Parts: sequence; structure tokens; C-alpha cells
Amino acid sequence: MELAISILLGFIFGVIACWVFWLYLRWQRPKVAIASKVSMTKDAATGKHIVRFKILNKGKNQVIGITFKAWVCDLLEVPGGKISRALYIFPISNSETATLTPERQTSRPWGLTPEQIYRSEPEFDVMELLSHSNQRILVTLRVSDAVSGTTVVQQVTYCKEDVIDGHFEFGESLEIVPTSTERK
Repeated sequence: MELAISILLGFIFGVIACWVFWLYLRWQRPKVAIASKVSMTKDAATGKHIVRFKILNKGKNQVIGITFKAWVCDLLEVPGGKISRALYIFPISNSETATLTPERQTSRPWGLTPEQIYRSEPEFDVMELLSHSNQRILVTLRVSDAVSGTTVVQQVTYCKEDVIDGHFEFGESLEIVPTSTERK
């Protein structure tokens, strides 16, 4: 009888310990914000559009394992509803060593920063594609917390009105400073 009670208590404490650890991991998950707007400028030398996306670590731990992808997508009617379909891929290079430091712990100019800007020079006309009401820019971000290893994936979509002619502000701001009032 004593052995059965010991086994039962061990099982109960094991379940409670797993549950507490799961709550701790949820609390430790990375908190990375994706800018609500997209920056677009024109390269004076080549005439190509340069598209920029910005992310910011708002958590208290370093963020590692960052993967950032962007597409121009449309909605496809399928039996049972609609799904998104990638039409064009933004050429964005991801680094395996990209790391974001916790917010307000910047070590500029050579150290880690809490923000990252992803730059792309697409071979397609982004604004022309977004002029169709059925098409959007779809961004997927995957990040991991450096302490707990917890991984989060998030997606954001942008329409034509979300693409601003300008540059992102320096530092921990996700705002865009417009270069002009009219799109070139």
C-alpha cells in the first residue's frame, strides 16, 4: 500500500512539475514586434525599388534563430473557403547568426541591437501587384528565445496603403519618416 501511495504521489508531483515548467516557458516566449508599415524607396543609381521590413525585440531575453520571409500573395478559392497563395517571393537574406538583444540594452555602434531591418530589391513591381484588391504582402517571422528555447511564429499582411515612401527611424522605433508626399 505504501508503495502505491508513493508511486501515485510521484506521478502527481511529476504532472504538476511539467505543468509549472510549461507555464514558465510560455512566460519566457519571445516578444518580437513587426512594423505595421513597410518602407519603400527608389535606388537612384539603378532605379529599382528597395523594400524594407523592420522587427524589434520587446522581450527581456535575447532572440535567436530568426527567420524572416516575405511574399506577395493572393487569395485562392478552394472548396470550403479561401487560402493564400504565394505569387512572388521577396529576395531576403537571412543570417544564421542574427541575434536581437533585449529592448533598451543596445551596445551601439558595433554591438547587438534590439532591432533588425530586412532589405529586399524585388525584380517585380510591388505597387502594381498590390493595386489588385485580392493581393497583399505576407510576412512570416520565426524567432526563438535564447534562454528557454521557446519558438514563436507570427504572420502579418500589408496592403498598398501600408507601403510608405521613406525610411525607418533610427533605433528602437518602428515608425517611418516619409521622404515625400507623392510616390515616385
